[in-house]
Amino acid sequence: MLDTPPASIAQSRRTPTLTNWFHNLSIGRKQLVALLVCELIPIIGLGIGSTIVLTNSLRTQLRSQAKSEVAVTETNYNIKINQMGFGSRGQSDNPALITAARNHQRNENLAPDLQTQLQQILQNEVKARRMEYATLIGKDLRIVANANKPRSKETVTNSGLVPLIQQVLKDGQQVKATSVVSWDELSKESPPLPDGFSKQDALIRYVVTPVRDRENSEIIGVLVFGDIVNRKLPIVENTINAFDGGYSAVYFRRENNEFGLATALKQDASRQSQIDIALSDPAILKSAIEAKGEPVTQRIDINGQTYTVAAKAVPSRIVETPDGSVPVIDENASAVIVRGTPEQSLNQLLWNSLQQEAIVFALAIAAILVWTAIFRRIVLKPIQELQQTTEAFAKGDRTVRAQVFAKDEVGQLAIAFNQMADSIHTSEVSLANEVTRQEQQIREARALSEITVRMRRSLNPTQILQTAIDEARNFLKLDRIVVYQFASGTVDGTVIAESLENQNFSVHQKSIKAPLGVDRLEQYSTQAAWVIKDATKEMNESYRQQLTAFNTKAEIAVPLKQDDRIVGLVCAQSCERERDWQASEITFFTQLVAQIGYALDQSNLLQERQTALQNAEIRKSSIQQQIIQLLGEIQNVSAGDLTVRANVSADDLGTIADFFNAVVESLRDLVLKVKQTSTQVSHLVSQNEDEVNHLAEQARQQAQETTRTLDSVEQMTLSMQVVAERAQQAAIVSQNATNAAKSGESVMDSTVTSIYSLRATVEDATRKVKQLGESSQQIGRVVSLINDLATQTDLLAINASIEATRAGEQGRGFGIVANEIGELASRSATATREIAALIETTQQQITEVVEAMNRGATQVVEGAHLARNAKQSLIHVVQVSEQMDSLVNSISEAMVSQASTSQSVTELIKEVAQVSTLTSDSSVRVSKALRQTVDVADELQSSVGMFKVQASDRE
Repeated sequence: MLDTPPASIAQSRRTPTLTNWFHNLSIGRKQLVALLVCELIPIIGLGIGSTIVLTNSLRTQLRSQAKSEVAVTETNYNIKINQMGFGSRGQSDNPALITAARNHQRNENLAPDLQTQLQQILQNEVKARRMEYATLIGKDLRIVANANKPRSKETVTNSGLVPLIQQVLKDGQQVKATSVVSWDELSKESPPLPDGFSKQDALIRYVVTPVRDRENSEIIGVLVFGDIVNRKLPIVENTINAFDGGYSAVYFRRENNEFGLATALKQDASRQSQIDIALSDPAILKSAIEAKGEPVTQRIDINGQTYTVAAKAVPSRIVETPDGSVPVIDENASAVIVRGTPEQSLNQLLWNSLQQEAIVFALAIAAILVWTAIFRRIVLKPIQELQQTTEAFAKGDRTVRAQVFAKDEVGQLAIAFNQMADSIHTSEVSLANEVTRQEQQIREARALSEITVRMRRSLNPTQILQTAIDEARNFLKLDRIVVYQFASGTVDGTVIAESLENQNFSVHQKSIKAPLGVDRLEQYSTQAAWVIKDATKEMNESYRQQLTAFNTKAEIAVPLKQDDRIVGLVCAQSCERERDWQASEITFFTQLVAQIGYALDQSNLLQERQTALQNAEIRKSSIQQQIIQLLGEIQNVSAGDLTVRANVSADDLGTIADFFNAVVESLRDLVLKVKQTSTQVSHLVSQNEDEVNHLAEQARQQAQETTRTLDSVEQMTLSMQVVAERAQQAAIVSQNATNAAKSGESVMDSTVTSIYSLRATVEDATRKVKQLGESSQQIGRVVSLINDLATQTDLLAINASIEATRAGEQGRGFGIVANEIGELASRSATATREIAALIETTQQQITEVVEAMNRGATQVVEGAHLARNAKQSLIHVVQVSEQMDSLVNSISEAMVSQASTSQSVTELIKEVAQVSTLTSDSSVRVSKALRQTVDVADELQSSVGMFKVQASDRE
């Protein structure tokens, strides 16, 4: 800036030379002239200052007076309540009232005389106290007697009175309160109403006094007195009379927080009164409620006249304790007392003061007017302008600069001031920009946090989206925010949610192809946000046409991700004008969209968890039904019915059923083979037993004949032929016995082999059933794991409920969700315990099957041992048969050569006798062995007979 601007130069050219010379004087010489007129400013300042001080002092005094007067109004308001309190305290000791309350507590009907006496007592109290209510109420909240409409045995339902009664019954202290009663509730009592009052809500002053049994001081009821405030002018009239006019009123607050006028009186200086004049602005009433018992003041125009109005909330309750009255003041106050003090006297005082100051100012100005004009022109004007400039600069006007009139000290000071102002302005701009940026960041962080909290209160994706975009639009002051959802595998979007400032901009459910003019989905992940400040300057033709079609002037588009997949776009749009998006706004919106994605992921996760719990419940029921069905199908196996088959299905137990069917089928085949083999062995042994018995009989006969031969040699020749024939028959029989024994040995080998195969099959079936038991144990462990998870989930739900309780109102929704999760966990735990019980029963049955199979295996092993013994006996039979065959052949050869020598015949006959004896003994042993074999076969047949292998075996 130049020392002398062009305007100053032009001004100096128009000023006479003497003036220029005076401007160039030092400030000290100018001060000599200024002292002559320095009185002007102090006089003016003193006058203005005194006026301000006087005005403020008078207004402060008036406010204090209004507060004092509202206290007097409150006293007048409480006088009636205190009178009612004294009266009710006295009547609470009335023997008739105590007797009635005691009988009511004992559920005894009141005598007609007592009922009449009670009503008369209460009616007398109503008349004496000039009130409307007098009611005796029992501990069960039922009316014993009242002064107005008969309501005996009716239950008190007044929402404002019931808590007072309950408090008195609990604490045993008298309570005074003010409450609003609806016209419907008022009409039930039908009390005498003040003049001009009908069909509207009423403000009632209540006094609730405990009634005690004199014998044990037990509270047996309460006595309720009530006085309607509406249209009761004495409440406010006393204050008006005490302070010679003004405005006094009592207001009440309805449930919807709107205020109604109970009673009011306004009296002006001419003693003219007006009734029920209401305040035009209820703001002071709301302030009084918020002040919680402290008086508040405000200047208010009432019917064209200004009043200093004081308002004070009436205590919600006053509890009478042994230490005195204890008022309870909170935000639930129902009544407000108002007192307005007129400002006429204040205005008159100010007017008189102004007149006096005007006279002084006129005299001073008349004396120095001419010189002041010259002095201000020459000396004071630059200083005053510099002063004004400095004051304006100090008040925040950073564009103001001092005008340089001359090059004297004042001019140099003005130049220095301008330079300093430029430096301060530059620094303040930088500092303000930084502060603004930091404040904006704080507001955005706070807004983002609040929006995130509100989003996560819900698990509904639609509600999450709507909450987020509504809050973001309000915070960023946008015309519209829309959410596009991409179709699966494409970049075509549909608007699934929107938040609007003007409904004319709605685009809900509209579809659009490639919302940003980008054809491939992966291209949306290349940028965190697309920012358009002016849609008309967008280079992408397709994108520009889309913006124009949606009436969008500026836009921020941010991809929306779920599970790290881009599923749509969230677009902040300005529809009425172009917008220069700030970096903080872009960052805020980008972070918000990320939080939306996290909230949606959380919602999906919780929904999947709920679905999993439901599926687990369904699966549990299905497995339970399948296990019951499977047990029903296979329960006859424990009784030996091998024809039973489990139904093979595609469900979870289908594999177990198929495995069980395979085991039962293998066991059935084995039992069939054992039955067939034991039957065959029994049949063959029965045949061999007949032949061996026949052989033993012949051997005994041979022994007898040989003995007779030894007695008589003469008969040897006759008997020789018979012996030869019998020897031939014996050879044939012996050969047949040998063949039969060998055949029995072969059959017995097959039987032993089948028995061992049966034993292996039974052991294999036992192992498989044990595997089935182990599988059921694994299922039990899985069920135990599910039960542990359910227990942990229940514990987590309890902890979440505790945290939600700590969070207060904001955590109530999450608390509800936590309670529901806890209930699901409890049901899951119950279900897993039922499954565990079923599995335990299944394991017990499987254990019984394993034990039955083990017994069968033991019997098979015993049968194998018996078969092995039978085989050894048959081997011995074969050996004996071979020996007998050899002996019979020897006998036949001896018969051929018996003519050689009789000694040889004799010795041969002896040998034959011995062999016959041995043959007879061996035949007996073989017969016993075959009998044992038959017994073993029968026992084996009985052992496997318990198994039912064909449908015809069932009963």
